[in-house]
Amino acid sequence: MPATTASAARLAIVAVSLFLLWRVFHVNVGLYENTGQPRLAAFPVPAADSAGAPKAGEKAALGRLLDDNPAEVAALLAFARERETAGDVAGASKAYRVALDVAPLHRETLARASAHFLRQEQPEGLDLLARLVESYPGTRDRAFPVLAELLAGHRYRAQLSKIASRNPAWLDPFVAYACTRGTDPSLLAPLALQVSSAAKVPSRAAACVVDRLRVAGRWEQAYHLWLNLLPKERRTRLGFVFNGGFDFPASNMGFDWTISQDAERRVGHTAEIVRLPGAEGARALRVAYNGGRQAGVPARQYLLLAPGRYELRGLARPQGIKAARGIYWTVRCVQGDKIGKIVARSDRFLGAADWQPFSMPVEIDGACGGYSLQLEPVAEEGQIAFVSGSAWFDDLVLWRR
Repeated sequence: MPATTASAARLAIVAVSLFLLWRVFHVNVGLYENTGQPRLAAFPVPAADSAGAPKAGEKAALGRLLDDNPAEVAALLAFARERETAGDVAGASKAYRVALDVAPLHRETLARASAHFLRQEQPEGLDLLARLVESYPGTRDRAFPVLAELLAGHRYRAQLSKIASRNPAWLDPFVAYACTRGTDPSLLAPLALQVSSAAKVPSRAAACVVDRLRVAGRWEQAYHLWLNLLPKERRTRLGFVFNGGFDFPASNMGFDWTISQDAERRVGHTAEIVRLPGAEGARALRVAYNGGRQAGVPARQYLLLAPGRYELRGLARPQGIKAARGIYWTVRCVQGDKIGKIVARSDRFLGAADWQPFSMPVEIDGACGGYSLQLEPVAEEGQIAFVSGSAWFDDLVLWRR
């Protein structure tokens, strides 16, 4: 028999066999629970060589398994691998689809079928991978790198966006994973927005995406993502300084206040937004210094400012502030993840006083990616500062002149 004729005959036999298997599996679908798990005792999966196909001499055993129990998915999966290794991609695809029809939530079936269809660049591979991650959270460590790679490519973005629109439970952990491992934050922004919109509050994964955009120099994109993550009722009271009246708790993300969370013994201060004494409902920022060496800043807010002239106004109430040169508010240049030179500074706060207004001019020339408004000790760069006492601040507003 000519080689081409023999090859055609073998393909015909495989096609007929798969058709018969399909029919038998439909008859035997009752052998599996609704979860896709087998009701019968599972047969061992035939051993595989490095190529993933059954070893030589085990194909006959595989055939007997299918003869004894046509609904045994483990044997069918091995058969599918053998077909793909032999170059019969179409036959392997049919076998995987039969297995999925019989046991649609079987873990190994989902894992192997999704890998197969993704190798063939078939869209159903992504749907199966999403089903695997949703049904078996323990597979995230292996699946998330694949999902991140698919997101980075162009082919599956629309499909992944459609899957994300259902807001599956794994979406937020995936965004967090991809964000911390270098996936382009622009690709993650729509997913972060989807997660936070469903939860009604920004997630930590969303905060990571905002920060990554900012560090990458995409300040406007970072700001607009953060803005859309805010609850609707808080979008009506925006300004160049957000929550300058400290009416709400700090979220420590995006362009809201970042209040120091470090241990006092390590940084030398504590900061909190608290109710004003004797003022019903009114809140302010209170910073307490323990007299030790100061590290970091107790309060900071990133600012997106266009070139121009501004003025920062606010109220201050120092209470026994003791320091070599006092404390003050500064606006510093930010490039990437580096906070640099001072572009504006307030008067110094020392000693004790009742509530008093203060102001400071701020000139922005556009040379920086963005800016940081922060409270810090007055000291030369790299100089050690010791501060004791406490200070209150309220009603910080940045006006454009």
